[in-house]
Amino acid sequence: MRRLTLALGLALWSLAGTAPAAERLVLEPYPAAQPWREVTHKTAGAAFLIEQIPADQDIDHYRDILSAQSFPDNRGVDPSDFLRGLFARFGGACEGVRVNGPKAQVEAGYAVAYGQAYCGRQRGKPFGVRIFYKVLQGQDALYVVLRESRTPPGAVGGVQSFSKDQLAAAIEMMKAASVANDYIVKSVYLCGSASTEPRCAS
Repeated sequence: MRRLTLALGLALWSLAGTAPAAERLVLEPYPAAQPWREVTHKTAGAAFLIEQIPADQDIDHYRDILSAQSFPDNRGVDPSDFLRGLFARFGGACEGVRVNGPKAQVEAGYAVAYGQAYCGRQRGKPFGVRIFYKVLQGQDALYVVLRESRTPPGAVGGVQSFSKDQLAAAIEMMKAASVANDYIVKSVYLCGSASTEPRCAS
């Protein structure tokens, strides 16, 4: 499997016929000097999988990815419960796992859950992984958005050691994490009949 989230079963979705969605998941453009490019776009009714990566990266050797997926059959599942299930499977694909969350709240009329997963080293790979999640419970589907980055390997996920000559790299990594977290929180939302999000009006 190409990436950790696929290995964990996140992309095990059905392309069975489904009625067209009455709501839409909005992913605003990812903040970058060059627009991120779409590398995957699969749809079948209300089911979809969309993936974007930075313009200067290759899908076979990417370091960063934004993924959005809908699960019409799971629309009644609590977002926090879904994230707990995901986190419970991380140990099978990672060493040095650390997770934060789920944190549940209501945004613009929809139940959502946030969480972060840190993998010290992906099994069989020379890198770790950092993933920020947002799970939204819509009326037509459960939506899962994640922002994944590969990180230097370490004994404990999310804990990195840098020498003095790596200060610039450490600062860059912290900035990238802050941008990723802000994006997931502020730039991903649902528009539909239940939404109170002002941006949906436009």
